[in-house]
Amino acid sequence: MRHLKLTVMVAIFCLFVFSAPRFHHLPIPIAYAAVSDEVKKAWLDEVTEILGCYCGCDLTFKECEQDDPDCEIRPVIIQKLPATIESGGPSLVELGGCSCGCGYKLAECQEKHKDCTQRPRIHQQLKRLAIKYGSEKAFLHNSGIHISSAEREMFSEALKGRASLLYVHKEKSGGKSRYMKTLLKFQKQYEDRLALIPISLADNEEKTLINYYRIESPSVAMVAPNGAVTALFKGEPPATNLKRGLVSPKMEEILLAVQQGNTTYLCVARPDDMGFEEVKQTISSAVRKLGGIATAIWLDPSDRSEQSLLSALKYKGGKNTAPVFVIAPTGLLIEKIESGLTERRLFDSFQSILTMKSGCGQSTITGGSACQPGYGVTGESSCQ
Repeated sequence: MRHLKLTVMVAIFCLFVFSAPRFHHLPIPIAYAAVSDEVKKAWLDEVTEILGCYCGCDLTFKECEQDDPDCEIRPVIIQKLPATIESGGPSLVELGGCSCGCGYKLAECQEKHKDCTQRPRIHQQLKRLAIKYGSEKAFLHNSGIHISSAEREMFSEALKGRASLLYVHKEKSGGKSRYMKTLLKFQKQYEDRLALIPISLADNEEKTLINYYRIESPSVAMVAPNGAVTALFKGEPPATNLKRGLVSPKMEEILLAVQQGNTTYLCVARPDDMGFEEVKQTISSAVRKLGGIATAIWLDPSDRSEQSLLSALKYKGGKNTAPVFVIAPTGLLIEKIESGLTERRLFDSFQSILTMKSGCGQSTITGGSACQPGYGVTGESSCQ
């Protein structure tokens, strides 16, 4: 199965190259260099889903534990990881590998695989965990990765369940921009869901964040709490356009999967529907075997906040059904599986993705463009 995962990963990577960001709540204030065993355990559980094991398996530590239980390197590294969130501890980038498949430690990937698109996502996830567990100082001291002011605010707001409205401008102070009045008025309408964060293009401290979103000129980006870009506008769009970025929770999950280059298995069913548990077990098993190239999402059709998504799926409902929608890494709906679901059927869906046309100009489930998945719902087709 590992060979299947690697083959599919390479093929998907060759077909789809994205500009995409990658990202539980309850921020935990912990004093620097005073971390409880309980917090270490919680942190370790999360970080092992992010960092790769460099035993040659090209898997995250969590995946390696599942697929390679006899690995002798992983236990040694994991024993050292908790010390990285304390003062003077080892470096995360020296202990953890990059899960891009390069086989390098994160620090080595930085030097030997400069064009890696996975490493910046991993850095973002590690920064978020540093904010969540109050280990920012130790993270900087031990790993040398700086967390900027905007990143600190963005991750803190995300942990409160609020999206970030990033206003990237030319001025040294965004407050002097006339457009700030428009943004402040809009943010006030949705202050329970949205935080406004101005960023200057000239601020060297924010270069990493600006480059991460591939922003080169004044722009407005909306980033969901899970890290997905829901909307990205070049220039200063009217407030009516900004509202498009306020998408539903399940659409945020789909956008994140798309922007990570993953295939999505979206099951639409109520937890008590006949067949739901069997379908859930089948999808979960398949996603686990496919590692980081597939995502499972569960959508309850009775959730009123998801009616727009259900409409895009053309979901008609029906008693005791648990249809599975296969969504490509471009956001295109590949197929709808209503019966006879097996792992083999899910694996075979990759063949449909690999043989399909580019999808340029076709309608996506996200409402954005298959050509610009990193723009969320606002991407535009570049087809002529």
